[in-house]
Amino acid sequence: MAESMILCMAGLLGALMSLIGKVQEQGAELIGRQDQLEDLVTERTVELSREIATRKEHGVALEKSEEWFRNFTEMAADR
Repeated sequence: MAESMILCMAGLLGALMSLIGKVQEQGAELIGRQDQLEDLVTERTVELSREIATRKEHGVALEKSEEWFRNFTEMAADR
């Protein structure tokens, strides 16, 4: 009876060790995927920052162009 209990406990210990190994593997995979996600977020943040800067530059250029056109039409109307 004691031998069967020992064998049963050994089997349970083996199963538990296997589960621990799987959990560790999945934890490592999650960490890897988290790193990938953080990299993607960083890349997208850089892209969006560039896009925002470009749009601001275009907005300033548009305002200058509109001002130039207003001045031009005012001068043309005066003549």
